[in-house]
Amino acid sequence: MKFLLVALWIALSVLSVSAYAQSSADSDAIPFNTEKYEENADWILALKVRTIKDYLQFNRSPFYPVACVTVTSQLRQESNGAWKDKRNYETLWYHHGAPLGLRRHEVLSLPKDSHGIIKVERSPDAAQNTKALVNAVLRLLPDVHLMKAVPLVVVVPHELCRPAETDLSAFRFFRAKKITGDATTMLLHMVSDRPGFDRYFYYTTKYGEILD
Repeated sequence: MKFLLVALWIALSVLSVSAYAQSSADSDAIPFNTEKYEENADWILALKVRTIKDYLQFNRSPFYPVACVTVTSQLRQESNGAWKDKRNYETLWYHHGAPLGLRRHEVLSLPKDSHGIIKVERSPDAAQNTKALVNAVLRLLPDVHLMKAVPLVVVVPHELCRPAETDLSAFRFFRAKKITGDATTMLLHMVSDRPGFDRYFYYTTKYGEILD
């Protein structure tokens, strides 16, 4: 039920976007530095996925294999800007990208008007579980927006960007060719952890039509 409510929230939520560029990053040659995003961030939400070996493995099991996505949070200290220790925020379980369950370990508290990044970390099982990672990223967006914080960017390992782009379309997030600065919609900015991928995605009713 919780996942259904989250999916409904994503479908109905809108975010006023003040774009700082007139055209989206549409070239693989456009330079950027992901470290700059971390330098300017007030918080980081990091995701890491692993496949749970032999868990719920039985004859005709509808759940095997099970992938586990852990989400950690890290905030800056207001006094000196140093990073606080990482905290376990929540754990999510998936089967072939479909959510099975969630356990929240603590309440997430992001300062109002703060800026941060969502970061997908490398792991041996990440390439086989990009849909689970994308689902977890999109599930985090309502949490962030409800606290009136701003997700600057989603940082993804370079080798996962193309599969993640395909998986985003399953959730009605499609690549934006132009950023008008006037659209009121759910916007996702995704970059790779090294040069080569820097794109915007809008939540749309169908490809090419922005949901106003």
